[in-house]
Amino acid sequence: MTQERKDPTARAEEIMRAAIKLALTTGVEKLTRRAVAKEVGVTDGLVSRYLGNCDAMRGRVLQQCAAQGRKTVVRNAVKAGAHMSLTPRERKVLEAV
Repeated sequence: MTQERKDPTARAEEIMRAAIKLALTTGVEKLTRRAVAKEVGVTDGLVSRYLGNCDAMRGRVLQQCAAQGRKTVVRNAVKAGAHMSLTPRERKVLEAV
C-alpha cells in the first residue's frame, strides 16, 4: 500500500471521490473506511484522518452527495437510516432533498 506522498488537499479530494464512488455502488449505509482505503490504495487510518470515523465519513459523503444533487443516494441512505448519525439540522437538510 505504498503510494507517492500527495498534497493533503489532493489526497482529501481523492479519498472523498472514492468514498462517493463506493456510496453510489454499494450504498452509504454499507460504506466502510476499509473499503475506501482499498479503493484508493491507502491505509484505513489515512481515511480516518481525512474523513473521521465511519459515522462521520458517511455523514460527510451524504452532505457531499446532497451538494452535488445526487438525490438517489441521499434518499436511499435516509430510507436505510444511514443518516441517523448526523445532527438534527444535517438530517433535516438531507431529508428535504
